[in-house]
Amino acid sequence: MSLRALLASLFLLGCAMVPREASAAIACFLVGTRPALTFGTVVGSPTPQVDVATRATVGCLSDEGVVNAKVCLKLSAGSPDTSLLPTRRMANGAARLNFQVTRDTARAQVFGEGGGAAPMEGIVRANTPWFFGWFYGELAFDFYGRVPAGQLAVPRGAYASDMTLTVTGGVTSNASCNALNNVQDSEPVQATATVAASCTIAANPLNFGTVNVLTANVNAATSLGLNCTTGAPWTIRMNGGTVTGNVAGRRMGAGGAGPGVINYELRHTSPTGPLWGDGTAGTTVLTGTGTGSSQTIGVFGRVPGGQPAPPVGTYSDTVTVSVEF
Repeated sequence: MSLRALLASLFLLGCAMVPREASAAIACFLVGTRPALTFGTVVGSPTPQVDVATRATVGCLSDEGVVNAKVCLKLSAGSPDTSLLPTRRMANGAARLNFQVTRDTARAQVFGEGGGAAPMEGIVRANTPWFFGWFYGELAFDFYGRVPAGQLAVPRGAYASDMTLTVTGGVTSNASCNALNNVQDSEPVQATATVAASCTIAANPLNFGTVNVLTANVNAATSLGLNCTTGAPWTIRMNGGTVTGNVAGRRMGAGGAGPGVINYELRHTSPTGPLWGDGTAGTTVLTGTGTGSSQTIGVFGRVPGGQPAPPVGTYSDTVTVSVEF
């Protein structure tokens, strides 16, 4: 039992020392571990669905013998963002991460204080002898949190929403929980999540087409698809390929094998932009910042002119593209 519950018990025990005709009381309060909705680390580009659950336990003391006490458990919308329907929101400065708290495992019945988001209710049977004629009972309430999937443009960082859990009722009553506002106890409930940086990248082929001679430059272009968490800095590197492994001396080989006879270059930003590699041997990398949605990154290739014509065949190289974040 929590310290608050113990103090409440001692207070009621003191009341019990008064003759029964002079005092009659039922008191309900939260006991045990404080509930919290801890979603942990959430990847933010886009978010996956994350489900958690927590429990609040209500204890009731009665000096009226064995009784059934109606208990209503209410949960505020939260702060600093007071949105409740259709979704609650955790805050990280001006950024928001949607979440919701429900009364059922299907995550369909929103848990609130009344109206469109009903409270939880139950009957606590105070039937366990305590001290000097007092009786005690407990009831556990489970509720459920969800961060929905598919949220885009959510910046990385720590998110939180501070809610308040309130116990009302405490008497055998047919009244609706919406009408029972006699607060018996309350405590904070915090929802927390950390949005982590994340990136995905996809590469498309770069095709120089069919050529007969290599006396003039042959240019080609393709693109990368990049999706990174909002605000996450990223760096894209390219290795030296499978034919030479040399970022400053790329070659295509017949059937993709060495030693390779066609020199080529990869550049970023424009067809005449910086040589794209891993940052060594005079090459550069490309950097940027995630937007939370898909970004298209241009890749520009060139086969420099003035090379001897290679034997007839299909020439290729396989380059590995990596993104750091």
